[in-house]
Amino acid sequence: MSTKQNEQAPSQEDKAILYLTCGYSNLISNNYQDAIDDYQKASKLLSNSNDPGINFLISFGSLVACDHLHLPQLAQSHVNNIRNLINNNFQDKEESQEYTSQNYQAIIDSLTSLAQTSVSEETKNLLTSFISEIFPSEPSSLTSFVVKQGLPCSLHNTIPCKSKSGLSFWKKAENLAKRIARTWDKIYKIYKQMREVEDDLKSRFEKEEK
Repeated sequence: MSTKQNEQAPSQEDKAILYLTCGYSNLISNNYQDAIDDYQKASKLLSNSNDPGINFLISFGSLVACDHLHLPQLAQSHVNNIRNLINNNFQDKEESQEYTSQNYQAIIDSLTSLAQTSVSEETKNLLTSFISEIFPSEPSSLTSFVVKQGLPCSLHNTIPCKSKSGLSFWKKAENLAKRIARTWDKIYKIYKQMREVEDDLKSRFEKEEK
């Protein structure tokens, strides 16, 4: 059997992550319409998948692009999607890699930087609030007070501290954060490879011109 026959074809999820990476690349290059196109292609590939990490990053990036292109209806659909992802209970079955608040810092910084590229303060604040809701941090005295009083955990009053199933908001957030972290790691590796290829090609062209 040939090597090509032995090679496993990329899954729909793998293809979606490639489009997600292209979307991220276009987003930070200010190619907002191309970014949305890539995110939509990634989303279509996930029609039969329920990976919250990929879904979150699609909606997160799409929100930034929608803000620049003034697409409020599409933006609202992504806001609703992120809120649904946060409210849902995703059991994390992949326990091979543990993440802590320290491990998350690079992801938090990257997502925060991405959020800050939004045009409107409303979108910046909303995306930043999503980040703070999902990724773990040291509980403050205010957080302890909120939990004890049974008050809403988020500033925009969308997420209860306890789900109907009894699973705490913090545990649900941790499960979602792990899935996002795994997806982000894949995107970063692919993006890094893309940049290396781009730099190599640029270097070759410059040598040929000389």
